[in-house]
Amino acid sequence: MGQPEKKKALSQRPHVLPDWLIEKGLPDTLDRWAYRKDHTAEFAEFLLLRTPEDPEKVRQLFQCGNYLKFGIWDIPEIPKPKLLYSNLCKNHHLCSNCAARRGNMAAAVLAEKCDQLLKLNPSKKLVFITFTVKNGEDLNERLTHLRNSHKKLKTKRRNAQKGKTSSSIKDLEGGAGAYELTYNSKTKEWHPHIHEVALVQASVKTNLLQVDISKEWHKITGDSFVVDVKEVQGESKEDLAMACLEIMKYSLKQANMTPMDQYKAYLVVQKKRLHYSYGCFYGFKFPEDYNRDAITELMKTNPYLEVILKYNYGRYVHESTTRKDHWISVNPFESEGESDSDEDSTSFDKRADLLVEKIKDRHRHTNT
Repeated sequence: MGQPEKKKALSQRPHVLPDWLIEKGLPDTLDRWAYRKDHTAEFAEFLLLRTPEDPEKVRQLFQCGNYLKFGIWDIPEIPKPKLLYSNLCKNHHLCSNCAARRGNMAAAVLAEKCDQLLKLNPSKKLVFITFTVKNGEDLNERLTHLRNSHKKLKTKRRNAQKGKTSSSIKDLEGGAGAYELTYNSKTKEWHPHIHEVALVQASVKTNLLQVDISKEWHKITGDSFVVDVKEVQGESKEDLAMACLEIMKYSLKQANMTPMDQYKAYLVVQKKRLHYSYGCFYGFKFPEDYNRDAITELMKTNPYLEVILKYNYGRYVHESTTRKDHWISVNPFESEGESDSDEDSTSFDKRADLLVEKIKDRHRHTNT
């Protein structure tokens, strides 16, 4: 199977929505869900035909994101539709939507930690650090080399803080980061690297810190001195959220990868921990007076519109809208409302199973 065909442009998705939902900006969100869902479906077909993966796992990939439940509140604190529920497969290494969802949630939590650490430490600042190693054709070897090198660097930091040695990152109060894997289809080489946000004294000169870390990193890796250090610009929650999203976005960049490349990467990373934290970021506890659930409380105490959508051949179709007095966690498909779709929910639910069987049959006929 060669390079994936270019998907339909996001703006061309013909979602079936009432005008008032279009005005709320929901099509842009649905475009992203549908685009990623198409990619996952193509990859799932490959898994079914070309790999020994469990058909049940593949079925869940096909079915993931078939249902979306959004809540729409008419209050300024919640200006955009909020995704309340979806039938996710929760396999972020194989599913594009689950990877994006997981990355967004991790970024939101990290941004909150960064915001609080800056408020608790006004004499400090945040820096964004990227660690790289030399590219190579063997992903497992390159990723192991990167992980071991980073572990050695953090060990030197701990020993330096105990006075046993010296280290360029001795003065980092702590950090949090993630591994990212990209693939160059022209050179056939993998490029694993690390994105990290770290807390340091505001007086530290970023350019000098980069030079020092680069020298130490080269001594440890033996093949790379390429380290990038820059200050996180802005201290608003929006600025922090963007910086953290760059760190916690999905680890496996699927652009320029064939399904086989993606599967090989999955076999390497499926049991590896690709997020980490240390120092002041590790086990961080929010102050007792910090209300992390303010938005949740508003959701529970204000009326809203519950909107159900179903995926139907490359687009999302508005299924129902129901007015609710307050948000509670319930099965979203027990409620009734006006529907733009006459498709039976049970038959829709079975579509993934039927598709799996159809692909299996086609594969059997091809081989006979």
